[in-house]
Amino acid sequence: MIIDDRRYISCGGDSLTYLKSLLKSWSIDIDDDVMLYLSREKFPYKREVFEKLCLMYNLRIIKFDDDNDISILFRKI
Repeated sequence: MIIDDRRYISCGGDSLTYLKSLLKSWSIDIDDDVMLYLSREKFPYKREVFEKLCLMYNLRIIKFDDDNDISILFRKI
């Protein structure tokens, strides 16, 4: 499993554009999972937004947790 912790980044631009670039930059195999950690403050999006992004990059959300920070487990499809 790949772990990508982006909770403490400082992106000066649009956080959605940053997220799209991040998902596009991943080079993962079919049998790899990626756990992504994001700050709720910097990425104030609901699960539906992440699901739409997944469709663009052939990913599937396996687990989504948004208690304090956001943690998402992705799998390549």
